[in-house]
Amino acid sequence: MTLRVRIINPLKIYKKLKNKGYSLQKINKIIGTEFKNQVYKNYSININSFNKLQDFLEESIKHTIFENNILKEIHLDKNEKMAEMIGIILGDGSLSKNSLRICLNADEKEYIYYVSQLMEELFKKESSSYQQKNTKSYYLRICSMSLVKALISKGLKVGNKVKNNIGVPLWIKNNKKYIIACLRGLFDTDGSIYKHETKGYIYIHLNFRSYSINLLNDFKEMCDGMNIITNKYQDRHVVDILKRNEVKKFINLIKPMKWKYFLNKYLEAEKLLNNTTKNII
Repeated sequence: MTLRVRIINPLKIYKKLKNKGYSLQKINKIIGTEFKNQVYKNYSININSFNKLQDFLEESIKHTIFENNILKEIHLDKNEKMAEMIGIILGDGSLSKNSLRICLNADEKEYIYYVSQLMEELFKKESSSYQQKNTKSYYLRICSMSLVKALISKGLKVGNKVKNNIGVPLWIKNNKKYIIACLRGLFDTDGSIYKHETKGYIYIHLNFRSYSINLLNDFKEMCDGMNIITNKYQDRHVVDILKRNEVKKFINLIKPMKWKYFLNKYLEAEKLLNNTTKNII
């Protein structure tokens, strides 16, 4: 039986050794293989080299074991947290044949941490992360063919979401608790909150935008199921929530984290606080 190991977050391991004064060349010599392939390409490593690395580091390293080059099957439960994660992936995620990648706003550090912890809890794997140069795009990534296979079994698809016209899996739409969780994931990734001023009054409006018609329809359908009145504009690829009572209902029921960021941004505006946010909170 051929045993190989995929190290979870090898860059973190390399940084620890680098801080101790060890270069890649020195690490290669000690473990008997090119460690840069694990650090920068997420390749697997043979079990003997992995054991040498773990002994050298003098601490346990998180990892996944292959047997005969086949990953052990991953089982994902159907629950509220998984429904929220499906919403997050449908909003800002993408699946290739061997990896899951989620692109978030680099300014929303609390939400990045929340999503990374949720991924680790659900998938039992730690994500690697990086920010795209000169942008606010912050990526969380897990390379695992078995994880992709498990996510496909929960209703997701590999490839371009728009071309695939992806929608919300039926197991979520058949359960109200799952609907609420999925709406939270969708809105926190592809939703927007904005203020509208008219005749001295300030109103809060919400919208959800997607170029997948199925996903747009599913968002509206799920809101309808929660008795939240929406307006859909298919030509603009958006679903709006405009009426004050409906905005209030959505915020109180779905509890999106995006609302917290909005409040932090506009809380200093006394006019806004008096007219809208106080009532909603």
